[in-house]
Amino acid sequence: MLVKDKAIFLQNIKTGDKKSIVKLYTLSNGLVSCFAAVSKSPGSKIRASTLLPLNLLEVEYIIRQNKDVAVITEARSYFVDSLQGNNFASLGVLQFINEVLIKILKEQQQNTSLYKFIEQQIILLKNHEFNASTFVVEFLVELTKYLGIEPQNNYSIQTPFFNSREGVFEAVALTYPMGLDKTCSQLFSSALSANPTTDRYTSYQRKLLTDALLAYYGFHIPNFGNIKSLEVLREIVVA
Repeated sequence: MLVKDKAIFLQNIKTGDKKSIVKLYTLSNGLVSCFAAVSKSPGSKIRASTLLPLNLLEVEYIIRQNKDVAVITEARSYFVDSLQGNNFASLGVLQFINEVLIKILKEQQQNTSLYKFIEQQIILLKNHEFNASTFVVEFLVELTKYLGIEPQNNYSIQTPFFNSREGVFEAVALTYPMGLDKTCSQLFSSALSANPTTDRYTSYQRKLLTDALLAYYGFHIPNFGNIKSLEVLREIVVA
């Protein structure tokens, strides 16, 4: 069956000189893996320059009966970004977001709202219309809502400690990464709020929140593991 679709390019796994298995997050079918014959030829329908992390694509692929891997026959960008090669903040955040998405996007079924959310965030990044101090934290918080793992923001004087495993604030503190201390819990609650108390985090606050959110993902996303691009991100985004 031939499918015409929109897709977010996630990963290229080379299997030969000009052959690859590419992973796409599609509007119609969720995560799709495809065989691709990639070429640098100007007339090629699948060019190597198109298959870059988090490119927004219009694609055509063939889903074969009783086969786990589809065959992509055409790919072209549907969004031309203004991102310059020396825009290190945007590139660092894109690399980080791409690695997170590879780890969490597993469902092979349509999720239009999730696709649209990711698409919107990519456009903001590639147009450099984002706050480098808050973007990663806000992205990770919002993403929990689309994954069905949103933490409960029940912070209070009686429940001042966040429990990462249960996703709620409780009266008793747990050791990290199971839970957060009082200071970090209060900051975490603010980040979860629909009206956070700041539009800018210090480097220290951003580190605390990012680590807390990644620890939370680790409890709720199977095989989430470590994010290798995190240290690169921290070297680039210093605001």
